[in-house]
Amino acid sequence: MFLEAVEAYRARWIRELERRLHDVRRGRAIDQTFRLPEPEDHTDDYDRVLAMARMSVDDVIELTEHESAST
Repeated sequence: MFLEAVEAYRARWIRELERRLHDVRRGRAIDQTFRLPEPEDHTDDYDRVLAMARMSVDDVIELTEHESAST
């Protein structure tokens, strides 16, 4: 899933850069600011939580809001 997010991120950057190049070539105003959140890899976090769930002997695992937010 992370690699798919990285590919989409790169594609979005390319589209934006091409659009801006198009605007510059036509003499339009240059917007020098572009913010796009970079994907973060949380694979290790997910793997850790899944391993913890697999080790549980309980049929149901309940998490508090705090526990859920800290994973």
